[in-house]
Amino acid sequence: MSKKKIIIVAGLAVVTFALAMGFSFLLPGGEPRSPSEPKASADGTDPNAISLVQLSLQERDLDDLVRNLRQRIADCRAQAQQLNEREKQIRIVQDQLARQAQELEDLRVKAAAALATLREEKEAMQAERVKIAAADRVNLKKTAAIYEKMDATAGGKIMADMCLQNNEDSVVRILYYMSERSAAKAIEALEDKKLAARLCGKMKLVNEQVQ
Repeated sequence: MSKKKIIIVAGLAVVTFALAMGFSFLLPGGEPRSPSEPKASADGTDPNAISLVQLSLQERDLDDLVRNLRQRIADCRAQAQQLNEREKQIRIVQDQLARQAQELEDLRVKAAAALATLREEKEAMQAERVKIAAADRVNLKKTAAIYEKMDATAGGKIMADMCLQNNEDSVVRILYYMSERSAAKAIEALEDKKLAARLCGKMKLVNEQVQ
């Protein structure tokens, strides 16, 4: 018990004792009792001592209640601090996820743009191939027309020289655009019969592919 509380309890006891002494003078036959002889209860116990014990018990209960309340407040503050820390961590994770989502979106946009560019380039290349193939066919038809006007022996010699320079495919394409009769004469004029057979085989494959 604190000093302040002891002083208050002692003061109350003194006031109570003084009032009891005053009433004893006022009542008939009343005699003052000496301070050393307080009036005892029926069971012989001192009422002032009982009051002090009761006050002491009440103070102890109040102290326990205050300690419990302080402990609960401290626990609540600790839990609130933990919740704040968790909220901060969740906020950090949310920010990271948002940044990653934005980065993925940026990559998706860039990939879509790159894919569109590649598609355009592929279409342009395909169109260029078609254009080149068309021009090549025109040139081959013109070349084939020239060979048709040439002597079969002279034309066969030129074709043989082209084959020696690894241009058999070009020779086959020229023969393809020549008339069957002119192509047959040019192949027949070749001195290398193995080359003639090889050119005939390639001509057959070209005809099958076209059909």
